[in-house]
Amino acid sequence: MATLTPMNVYICANVLLVLAAALLEGLRAASPMLRQPMAYRHQLRLGQAMALGALLLPLVSSFSGRSSLLPQTAQIWSAPTLRAGALAALTEQRLAVSFGSSGATMPLDVASQAAGIVLAAGLLLVLARLARDAVTTSRIIANAQTIRRHRSVRILASERICVPFSFWLPARYFIIVPSELVLRSEDLRLAICHELQHHRAVQTPLP
Repeated sequence: MATLTPMNVYICANVLLVLAAALLEGLRAASPMLRQPMAYRHQLRLGQAMALGALLLPLVSSFSGRSSLLPQTAQIWSAPTLRAGALAALTEQRLAVSFGSSGATMPLDVASQAAGIVLAAGLLLVLARLARDAVTTSRIIANAQTIRRHRSVRILASERICVPFSFWLPARYFIIVPSELVLRSEDLRLAICHELQHHRAVQTPLP
């Protein structure tokens, strides 16, 4: 069995990631109906394992030469096409995408432009969301008051939030709590301990 090409590895990984995401979402939806619902930390670990498996399985299959480990997912190649009545192959290149026994073709330049547009649109969407989150977090920090500082950890109180959250920057860790918690020492302690646990478990995002 021929090994998978880098393009096919990329496509297989994306197909498996979509399937893993759909399966995880189905498990999350069905969890409340179970006799013993799945804990959120178990859902997180399962999602991490499925994502890692989706990324590694095509690579393992490619390097081992056993592409039969995977389903017949997308295969891409380019080849010259013959026009009606032509006696020789022309220079036009077409892209053939097949799933199992069925498939379709399109001009290679059109496929490249479409892939570029999809990639650019996805990149712009991700960057826009990151920029929005960064601006929102920066505004919260600018109006927050520092209530405690210990080494690289800063604990801030803000009137603009209703629930505690945390995030990290290189060599700095932030915990933001609602200002009303400052007057309730026991609730404040529990909130800080909870967010510190997220930092210890490396579960906090960048802003």
